[in-house]
Amino acid sequence: MPFWDKSVFFRFFISIVLLIVLLTFLTLALIFRDVESFYRSQLINHLNGLAISLSDQLLPLLKDGSTDSIDRFAKLNGSRLGVRITVIDPSGRVLGDTEEDPQKMENHANRPEIRLALTQGTGSSFRFSTTVEHTLLYHALRIDDGSKPVGIVRVSLFADKIRPVLNKLKGRMAVTGILVILLAAVLAFLHAGSLYKPIRLIGRALEELSSGNFNTRLPSSITGEMGAIARHINETARGLEKLFKELKEEREELRSLVESLNVGLVVIDVEGRILMMNKGFMTTGLAQNGSCEGKYYWECFREGRVNEFIREFRQKPQSSFREIHLQGRVYLVTGTHIRSRRKILLTFQDISALKETERIKKDLVANISHEIKTPLTAIKGYVETLLEDERDKTKKRYLSVIYRHVNRLSDIAEGLITLHELDVEQPFQEVPVNLRDVVRRVVELYRRQAEEKGLSLRASVHSDVEIITDPLKLEELLINLVDNAIRYTREGEVKISVCETEDDAVTLSVSDTGIGIAAEHIPRIFERFYVVDRSRSRETGGTGLGLSIVKHIVERLGGTISVESTPGVGSTFIVKLPGRRKIVRGSCAPHDDRD
Repeated sequence: MPFWDKSVFFRFFISIVLLIVLLTFLTLALIFRDVESFYRSQLINHLNGLAISLSDQLLPLLKDGSTDSIDRFAKLNGSRLGVRITVIDPSGRVLGDTEEDPQKMENHANRPEIRLALTQGTGSSFRFSTTVEHTLLYHALRIDDGSKPVGIVRVSLFADKIRPVLNKLKGRMAVTGILVILLAAVLAFLHAGSLYKPIRLIGRALEELSSGNFNTRLPSSITGEMGAIARHINETARGLEKLFKELKEEREELRSLVESLNVGLVVIDVEGRILMMNKGFMTTGLAQNGSCEGKYYWECFREGRVNEFIREFRQKPQSSFREIHLQGRVYLVTGTHIRSRRKILLTFQDISALKETERIKKDLVANISHEIKTPLTAIKGYVETLLEDERDKTKKRYLSVIYRHVNRLSDIAEGLITLHELDVEQPFQEVPVNLRDVVRRVVELYRRQAEEKGLSLRASVHSDVEIITDPLKLEELLINLVDNAIRYTREGEVKISVCETEDDAVTLSVSDTGIGIAAEHIPRIFERFYVVDRSRSRETGGTGLGLSIVKHIVERLGGTISVESTPGVGSTFIVKLPGRRKIVRGSCAPHDDRD
């Protein structure tokens, strides 16, 4: 019986097709409704450009007060540009118009676009004109002489010039929608068939197993969720058939694994003598004189970094590890105390391949981030346009959710690109940087965001503090710290402080009165994508990359970063840059630049 006669296939295929048709028509309906608003916004941008160019020419005419010159200017440029130009003084009196005699026109002070232009600088509206008895798209621009408004230039287009373009675009979109439905239906048909085939194979295999034939195996070509089921069935069959045999093979495999372990093992006693080493350690090349058992480790190991690690580890009560480069390879050296016998166990694991894989993964993530950055920007722009013109509260709420998540994806992409650039370790700039200027730019950047949350954003910087560093990286460091502070602070203040410490270093600190960080989370907050509270991070839009970027920048600048935090009270991030980079001294005396 053909697989399309089966009810499972038929129900799945029909459901998918109906869903595709519904989603396509809903999408087209939304696009058809919003496309006019999108196109109108583009026209407004065009009209705004015309208004700006006309305002420069109108300013001297408005200052002279010659209404005849202004009217001639409006009629001449209106016919030349193909738009209607109206010039109005701040009181609403019409000084010139492309289509009508300004003396016969009523006062325009109550026009919506004029009111907006007077209060906000620009204003737009789409309405019926009682003067020319047509529907027009208006855009008005306030003309200022210094800080004093001297007039308004209004540029408008007749609606008859807009609708043909929109109708043509809508027709093309309808054709595209039909093609999408047809293509999706074909793909759904093929996909439904591919899903039914493994179901049929699994049913036959279960019948065989129920009859006692445990040699039945499903093909490994089955993938996805059905592939997982097939693998479980195969594993069950193998388990029933070869249980004792597998147990024996596992014991032999474990014994072989211990014998052929390629991880280097070294046991050292309390006096520093080498008690044992395996073949895996011999491949590292550290034991230059053959077997070193019975010798002191400093006599056998010629690599100073290994000896240094052993000396430091013997003084510590807890386990420790370090990555060490030996003869072109990278080893993870781990030390563990065997307290019952007063010995230490050292393992040398070759992680060169892992390091290379990590590098490839970082490159891959960076490349992917670069590739998705452009479409995310496009999506963000379209959603912003839809949000500006959408009046339906439900749709606007859905669009806001999309916009918030697109912003979060964009932030993640930007963060990953930044981390990759830092991992590449390209040389930083080294130029004189005035920290007061850097802090002031960051404060200006976040002033509005802080005010919207009701927070006080303050800075305490001595005017003479200047260091040799990379200005862009230093500013990026502060931006991430201030953004993190504002994001997790609901009330109170965020403060940036810069001063010189007693050891001749420069300290930058960002403190807040936010939610704080529990002590158990502090050691991991600089890891990529690590967040203390994922629900709160999703609510505030955090990506988990900001502090990782800060850590990378601080280390590249040769400094250190530490955290002091109390849950419910606030946090302080302290960045310390070495004194060798400071060229002009400043004190820690308070000097506030308030928000």
